Amino acid sequence: MAKRNAHFLFLMLFLLGIHLQEINLCNGALNSSCNPVERSALVEFKQGLEDTTNRLSSWMGQDCCTWEGVACSNRTGHVIKLDLRNPHPFSDIDYLPYNEWSLGGELNPSLLGLKYLKYLDLSMNYFGGADIPKFMGSFYHLQYLNLSRAGLGGLLPHQFGNLSNLQYLDLYNDLEPYFGAQVREFRIDDAIWISGLSSLRQLNMENVNLQNVSNWLRALNTLPSIEEIHLSSCGIEHVQLSLPHVNFTSLALLDLSYNSIGSSIPTWLFNISGLQYLDLSHNNFTGPIPSLFGNLVSLSDLNLAENYFIKGAIPISLRNLCKLQSLKLWGINISMDLSELNVIFSGCIKISLEILELPDAGLTGQLPEWLGELKRL
Repeated sequence: MAKRNAHFLFLMLFLLGIHLQEINLCNGALNSSCNPVERSALVEFKQGLEDTTNRLSSWMGQDCCTWEGVACSNRTGHVIKLDLRNPHPFSDIDYLPYNEWSLGGELNPSLLGLKYLKYLDLSMNYFGGADIPKFMGSFYHLQYLNLSRAGLGGLLPHQFGNLSNLQYLDLYNDLEPYFGAQVREFRIDDAIWISGLSSLRQLNMENVNLQNVSNWLRALNTLPSIEEIHLSSCGIEHVQLSLPHVNFTSLALLDLSYNSIGSSIPTWLFNISGLQYLDLSHNNFTGPIPSLFGNLVSLSDLNLAENYFIKGAIPISLRNLCKLQSLKLWGINISMDLSELNVIFSGCIKISLEILELPDAGLTGQLPEWLGELKRL
C-alpha cells in the first residue's frame, strides 16, 4: 500500500509541477499556436503508427496544441508533452493489456523535431518487440519518460545517459505473452550510462535483465536525487556488501525482490536513514537478520519474506521502528518461540504496525498475549 501511495504521490506532484509551470493540456494555449516544424514532426510520426481505433483522429488541422495527447507551453507555444499511453490498457473481459486500443508500428525519428519535449509516455501499447530507438536519448529537455509495457525490448541504449534533466524513467517490462504477441526482455550490458541521469528521482526497471551487469549499484549510487528504485525480477545474483560512501541521501524506496541474491544482507543499506520502503523478498539472502535494521527509523514497510537461508532470531532493535506499518517475515527460518517476541512487539512498533506476516517462519509455541496489544492489526 505504501509503495503504491508513494508512486502515486510522486507522479501527481510531478504532473502538477509541469502543469503549473506552463502546460495547457490538450485544449491548446490561449496565447500560443502550434509551431509548424513541430506540427510536421507529429504528422510524420503519426504516419508511421498503426492506429486501428483512430485514437489520433484529432490530429488534423493547423493547431497541433489541440490534438489528443499533445500539450504546448503557454509561454512559447512549443510542444512539451506527448502522452500516447493506451487509455484502455486492460480489456473488460480478460484484463490483458495488448488490445485494439494499442498503438503499434514504427517509432519514427521525426519526433526529434519536438526539441522542447519534457514529457513522453508511450506505455501500454504494442510496438512489435522492436528495440528502443537510440534517438530517445536526444530529448535533452525531457523530464518524464514512460516506456513501460509498450511491446519494446532489446538492449537499453546507452544514449539514455544523455538525459540529464530526466526525473522519472519507467522501463517496466511485462514478459508475459498476450494474444500470441512477441515479447522481448530489456537488458543492460553496462550500467555506466545511468550515472548520466543526474536529475533522476524515480527509476523503474522491473524485469530488465541485469544478470551480467556488475556496476549497476555503483552507477545508481552516483544519483544525488534518486528517491525510488524498482529492480524487482532483474536476475540480480550479486550485490556489493559494502560501499565506500553511500550517496542515497534522498532514497525512500528500494525494491530488490524476486532476484537471486545469495549473500548476507548488505551493510550499506543501514546508512540510508530516510528509507521508508524496503523489499528484499524472494531472494537467497543468508545469515541472521542484522540488528542494524534498528537504524532505519523512517522505515514503514519491511519485507524479507521467502528468504529460506536467513536464520536466527528477530533482532530486538526492531522494537524501535516506531513508523513501521508492515513487517513480512514469512518463509524464513526464525529460531524463536512466539513468547520470546514479546520484548520486540512491546516497543513503539506496537503502535504503528498494521500488517504482520510470520507463517512458515519456523516459530514455535502458542499464540501469545502480546498479539492483542497490536491494536492496528
